[in-house]
Amino acid sequence: MHETAPRSKDNNISNKILDSVPAALVFVDRELKVNSYNRAWSELCEQCLGKKSAADINIISLFSDETPARMLTEALHGKTVTQNGFRFDLKTACDRYFDLTAAPAASGALLMAVDSTERCQSIKRLEAAKSEAEFYVDLMSHDIRNFNQVTMGYIELLQLAEKLTASELAYLEKAQKGVTGSNRLIDNIKKIRMIRQFAGKSPVPMDLNAILKQDAGDVQKVSPSAKVSLEFSPGVKRLVMVDDYVHEIFRHILENAVKYDPHPEKLIDIAIVPARIGDMDYWSVRIADHGTGIPEDKKKSVFERMTATTKGAGVGLSIVRVIVDKYGGFIHAEDRVRGDPSQGAVFVVDLPKT
Repeated sequence: MHETAPRSKDNNISNKILDSVPAALVFVDRELKVNSYNRAWSELCEQCLGKKSAADINIISLFSDETPARMLTEALHGKTVTQNGFRFDLKTACDRYFDLTAAPAASGALLMAVDSTERCQSIKRLEAAKSEAEFYVDLMSHDIRNFNQVTMGYIELLQLAEKLTASELAYLEKAQKGVTGSNRLIDNIKKIRMIRQFAGKSPVPMDLNAILKQDAGDVQKVSPSAKVSLEFSPGVKRLVMVDDYVHEIFRHILENAVKYDPHPEKLIDIAIVPARIGDMDYWSVRIADHGTGIPEDKKKSVFERMTATTKGAGVGLSIVRVIVDKYGGFIHAEDRVRGDPSQGAVFVVDLPKT
C-alpha cells in the first residue's frame, strides 16, 4: 500500500485531483523544495530511485542525475523545457524511460514525468535492427565487389586469349556487362543509404541557374553528343533550399535523356518557370528530351523502386524521387508532344522557392 498521508503543504491543491492525473507530478518552490506531488510520483520515486518522496525535501537529493533539477531551475526562470527518453537512475532495477516536462507554476515550478518506456524500447529495437542491416549491407557490398573484381580479371584474361570465336567473345562481353551491372547496383544501394540518411538535413539557399549549368556541363563532357540548351535567363537568381545531393536529381535525368535518345545528336532543352502549387510558390524545372519517351501507363511507375520498369540496377529515378521528397518538392513526367510519347519526355521537378 502507498502512503495516504497528505502529500501537499498547500491546502489549495487536492491530493485527489493530483492522483487523477495519468502522469507523475511534483511541484517545487523557488528553493527547489518539494511542495506537493501525486501518487504516481511517489511510485516513481520508490520504484526507480529507491527513495521516498516527502514534502519539504530538496529535489536535488532525490537524483544522482542533475537533469531534473536543471530543468526545474529553468522553469523557475519562466521557461518550459522538455527531455524525452530519460532514465532516472541506472543503478536501480527500474528499466523505464520517461518524457520530462518542467514548466513554471504559481508558486514555483512543476516537473511532469510521462512513462515512455514502450516507445523508447521500440525505437532502440529499430535502431539496433537498422545498424545490423547496415552492417550486413556493408559486408555484402565489400565482399561482392571483391568477387566481382576477381571475376572481371579472369574475363579480361580470357578476352586476350587467341583463337576465340565471335560467339565466345560475345559471351565474355555479356559476362563483363553483368559484373559491371552488379558493381553499379552496389553503388546505387550505398548511394540510397547516404541519401536517405543525409539528404535534406542541412539545406542552404542555392541558385538553380548555377546548379543546372554545372550539371549540363558535366553531362556534356561525358557525352559529347549531348546538346543541352538552357532556356532561361541566367541573370535572375532562382533560389531553392537544397544541398549538394540536388545534383543527383538533374544529372540523372540528363544522363537518362542521353541514354534513351537513339539519335546521333541528343537534344535536351532545360527551362525554369515559376509555379504555384496549393498555397506555395515553386520553381519548376522542365527537362525535355527527344528520346523514346515514356508510355502513359509507365509515367508514375518509373519513379517507384524495383517495379517492372526499374529492375536490377535501374533504381536511379527512385533515388531522384527520394531526394525531391526530402526537399519538399514534386516530380513527374509528361510527353514532350502532348499525346505522343514517342516524341520524347519532359521531366518536371518542382522545388519550393526560397
